[in-house]
Amino acid sequence: QSDDITMLALGLRAAQPAAASGGRLFGRHISIGPGQVQRRTFPAEDASVPASAAFLAKVCPGPDAAVIIDEIASNIVRCSGATSFTVEVRGGRELTISDDGKPFNPLAVARPDVDAQLKDRKAGGLGVFIVRELAESVSYERCGDRNVLTIRLPAAEKK
Repeated sequence: QSDDITMLALGLRAAQPAAASGGRLFGRHISIGPGQVQRRTFPAEDASVPASAAFLAKVCPGPDAAVIIDEIASNIVRCSGATSFTVEVRGGRELTISDDGKPFNPLAVARPDVDAQLKDRKAGGLGVFIVRELAESVSYERCGDRNVLTIRLPAAEKK
């Protein structure tokens, strides 16, 4: 289940901060320059969640990017009614994820009460919250028949 992968990635991040790993994910560091764009389109099906994560790991390594794509791709596949989604990476820090599903602004979702007792909370609902916490900025717009989410990742720490 994708949410289990998210928890694993959060555990990885807590156990090994980006500064300790030198910004590398499992020893691999591949980056693209400021003017370069990498783009791939995926069918809106379950197998595309790990496939989009694998694509992103090659062009934008790091546990934060992995968690973000897992959350967004999972939501698109499960809830949007989309037939496909596109992941675009600009300069290694800006992700644009678009889909042809029904109009949905994830930023309009109410912030969950993360201070509530676990027994008082309903399951789920933390994905957008997690994305907002990990990103430097997040914006949404509806362009024609597409939902477009743009996510700016924080700059990697320099040694």
